[in-house]
Amino acid sequence: MKYSVSYEIPKELGALKHVRYYDALDKRTALEMFAASCEESLIGEDPQVVAVEEVRTVDSVAIL
Repeated sequence: MKYSVSYEIPKELGALKHVRYYDALDKRTALEMFAASCEESLIGEDPQVVAVEEVRTVDSVAIL
């Protein structure tokens, strides 16, 4: 299944919401994958997870 992890970086002006997508077995695994991504690509940031949602597709079109 595909999951979207929405997060904010509080020290950004306006606290923009960012989204990353992961192919994972469940929400917990998607969050673990996000945590691993943070260790590599968001070093020095303090991302706050806003939501984790399963992304469903219909005829190859993503539906959140």
